[in-house]
Amino acid sequence: MSPILDSIGSVKAYGWGSFGLPSPAFESIATASLTGTQSTITIDNIPATFQHLQLRMFSLGTSSAPPGTCFMELNDDTNTNNYHTQLMGGYDTTTTSGYLSPGGSRRVCVAGHTYGGIQPTYPHISIVDFLDYSDTSQYKTIKTLMASDNNGTNTNGGETYFDVSVWKSTSAISKLYFFLDSGSFAANTKLALYGIKD
Repeated sequence: MSPILDSIGSVKAYGWGSFGLPSPAFESIATASLTGTQSTITIDNIPATFQHLQLRMFSLGTSSAPPGTCFMELNDDTNTNNYHTQLMGGYDTTTTSGYLSPGGSRRVCVAGHTYGGIQPTYPHISIVDFLDYSDTSQYKTIKTLMASDNNGTNTNGGETYFDVSVWKSTSAISKLYFFLDSGSFAANTKLALYGIKD
């Protein structure tokens, strides 16, 4: 079992072991660890008492053809015109960058842009930062670093992406809702949400 999985399985209040920052920078807000399949995951009642938020996600899915893409919806906002994303990264030997046009099921992509998405065998790792999430005077900026590896079993290999998204709302973020466009979340999917003090 990987050190990351070992750590998130018993989430520490101030980060993941040696990867975490010293107290009191990070405080645990919520965790989720699935024991079976689940179509969606919700974290709500997020307090507005921190400067920033960070989400760490270890995800597995039930679909491998195609693997799922995980989207995150904020505060029950289903208007896809309010979610805008610039990305750069790649899969296998292909690099890419661009803008994700709003529409369809698109919200904030937090895992699985292309071929290395959320699948049954190889986990997808994501770290998502929410900057000034409770500031009601500005739109919200969200940075996502995501990666997976198919261990050579897929001709397209794994993927690594860095996204910067904007949620066009001045509301404080109080709820995160996660869903896949293919399949469901599988057992051993784990999430940990932290508040970051200034």
